[in-house]
Amino acid sequence: MDDYGLDPNTKRLSLINRTKDKTDFVQSGSYDKDGKFMANDKSNSSIMISKGVLNAKDSQQDLSKDGFVTTGGNQKDGVDLMCFISNQTGVEVAAKGFSTKEGQEELLVGHWDGNTVDQSVSPGFNQEGTVMFDVHTHFIGKDNNPGLGFGVASKGDFSTKTNYPAYYIISQRNGLTQYFPAPGRGKTFEERQKYTVYPSISTIPSSLKDYLNP
Repeated sequence: MDDYGLDPNTKRLSLINRTKDKTDFVQSGSYDKDGKFMANDKSNSSIMISKGVLNAKDSQQDLSKDGFVTTGGNQKDGVDLMCFISNQTGVEVAAKGFSTKEGQEELLVGHWDGNTVDQSVSPGFNQEGTVMFDVHTHFIGKDNNPGLGFGVASKGDFSTKTNYPAYYIISQRNGLTQYFPAPGRGKTFEERQKYTVYPSISTIPSSLKDYLNP
């Protein structure tokens, strides 16, 4: 498996070791001044993903600055990884789920180096295919902020242009929610609650179903 190192403090995600195994391994830790990665020994600080989720060019590439695009129909593992990154770094991560011309379901994840605990940059779509949904994370953050991690869309979320069929949030407290942005909507918390719902399992992409609270 290829090994990748994620630094929760700098948000850097880079290739450490390349192999020919069928799975890849992402470990949380830190990089020293010489660029050497040192894994931490904390619980829940690693994730195993399929080949084709991360495709770093070399060990110098920092995927937090570039984002990543899954291949091989690995949209689900891409969603799992974006949530892992958000949980470890404490910042929002945004993505677009899309279908390729060949019918494979993939995920385009935007860069997160400049994202914060309550704001993310939605990636522009520059792939061949059709966007099926927009999704971003709402996690509590490393400081366990009691005001973060909820599934209700923010005022900024509602200002999004409605270019795609569905808009979702994966939050640490409420799981998967769906919101309905529109011009002028979401000015009050009551209105944001009104237009944020728990979607029906029959209507959501398979890559998101594990995040829907029972």
